[in-house]
Amino acid sequence: MGGTFCHMNRKNIAYSKFSFNFWDRCGNIPKQGLLFILGILLILTMNCRTTQLAVPIDSHRVEKIKSKSVKRKFHYFVPSEMSEQKLPVVIVLHGGGGNANGIIMATKISDYAQERGFIAVYPSGVGNRWNDGRNLKNAQTDKLRIDDIQFLKDIKKYFVQNHNADPNHFYLTGFSNGGFMVTRSICDTKELFSGFAALGAGISTPHYPKCKNPDKKPILFIWGEKDDTVPFNGGEMIVKTNQDKISVGFTESYETSVDHFADRFSCESKSSVAMKGLRDRSKSAITKTIHANCKPFGYVEGYALKNHSHTWPGGFHYKSSINFGYDGDDLNASDVVVEFFHKNWIKDRIDKKEKESKSMVKNR
Repeated sequence: MGGTFCHMNRKNIAYSKFSFNFWDRCGNIPKQGLLFILGILLILTMNCRTTQLAVPIDSHRVEKIKSKSVKRKFHYFVPSEMSEQKLPVVIVLHGGGGNANGIIMATKISDYAQERGFIAVYPSGVGNRWNDGRNLKNAQTDKLRIDDIQFLKDIKKYFVQNHNADPNHFYLTGFSNGGFMVTRSICDTKELFSGFAALGAGISTPHYPKCKNPDKKPILFIWGEKDDTVPFNGGEMIVKTNQDKISVGFTESYETSVDHFADRFSCESKSSVAMKGLRDRSKSAITKTIHANCKPFGYVEGYALKNHSHTWPGGFHYKSSINFGYDGDDLNASDVVVEFFHKNWIKDRIDKKEKESKSMVKNR
């Protein structure tokens, strides 16, 4: 498919102590030593992640549309093997100052789209930003009052009309500024999306009192406790430049954001569990919280990452041939986001088949 990709999940390798020597007295490698080496090479091969994408950027199509008379653009990827069923759609929003190519490479969501069978879409914000409701004085999107909610509606309309997209299974995720656009969308839309995931963002302080009746759909939060841009405990957000520090508004905390939607969803149960990270094997690396038994539908999940800062967790970055790698040792966020959405559309299809079966039995 134009790239090398060994395995989608970053797994942890447990090393054991062995009592034998690799070489015998004659300098030969005994059978047990050879098997050990081959075993280690096999494990490393299975767990490697290279700098290339299984779905390279140039395999994505680019479409331009008009939304409220403004020219807009988005990249997208349709899996090569199309099923007869209508396909779910996952829309991924870049962070402030980011772009479609950057979020494609960081998240590798299109690799999952090829594997799981959904359409991946990467819109571009005006001036590389989203009008997420913070009302920033110096942001072009805010000054021009760009209607990004309408843009998302127009994207959905495009894929329903022009591709085999399932109108009942559109999902929205985003990072940072894109994450705040996610929480604005769940507050300001109804029945547009079937699930949401906000990373490195919660609900902004200006939008918090306005979000009284959010769309009751599953929402996921993933946030680093050491985030130095969007503070985990809430407060003023600061973007650092070479010369200055710029305020980009205020946010509610991770806990307040999660609890806000749990309260609005009338969730009756809450559970938290400490988890090990990908490399940090201490049990406190991740705290996962689940609010369930919500009415009439919807549930809330949150992942608090003890050691993570302000990047897409597990996301790939490339700055030069010697400066590249994956961000964070706690979590592969793309795995978690795709699985969060996937279990929703699989459950929906199972429920639909059960209803059809019951209807057939009843009509016999």
